Amino acid sequence: MKTFIALVSLLVLSVSVAHAQETSRMGGVLKVASIGEPQTLDLQATTTVLTYEIVWHVHESLFTYDRAWNPIPLLADTHAVTDRGLRHTITIRKGVRFHNGKEMTAADVVASLKRWGQVASIGKVLWPGVESIEAKDPYTIVIFLKQPSGSLIYGLAEPSAVIYPKEIVDAADTGQVKEYIGTGPATSNSSGSRTMRRAPRGADQVAAAARVADREAARLVAGLPEPTRPGS
Repeated sequence: MKTFIALVSLLVLSVSVAHAQETSRMGGVLKVASIGEPQTLDLQATTTVLTYEIVWHVHESLFTYDRAWNPIPLLADTHAVTDRGLRHTITIRKGVRFHNGKEMTAADVVASLKRWGQVASIGKVLWPGVESIEAKDPYTIVIFLKQPSGSLIYGLAEPSAVIYPKEIVDAADTGQVKEYIGTGPATSNSSGSRTMRRAPRGADQVAAAARVADREAARLVAGLPEPTRPGS
């Protein structure tokens, strides 16, 4: 009899636990342990995987990788190569907003990529081949190369080639970024600690989440790790 009662109790407990696990709710806090404290959350100025893991969904780049590691547009809309490979014309998505509410424009992209070419490991390798970069209009940038390069777009798909607001870049120059304002579905608090928050649930962040979902889906289907390659 005691054995029967114990079995019934165990069954009831199992059903209760299963029900609790299946019931979801909005809100709450997720605490995730990491192996250490990052020295910076400035993606352009570090190759530390720990930094990438923390702010992976805060900032975005013009391009990302598909399941076959081919660059595909993320914040970019279109990309055309002309003039025998010396001219790269990139249009950016319209209506993409930073977490401070400002719309991303070509001025932000130009400032960010110039800094990327000065402080990021891959940027410093590729930027000597760049003749100039300019904003053709609010949603178009043109990169002129000294010689054709098949590596440029791959570099712009790396996590370090993120787009910051121009004023953040101007304030940091080649020093450390002090404010972590991006276009992704997550935000960082103003102190730059490891506290991440979901961005306000508006159309901008829904679109950002969709961009991340597309990127992550391609990675997961292929069974690939996050593209945090050494030297980025």
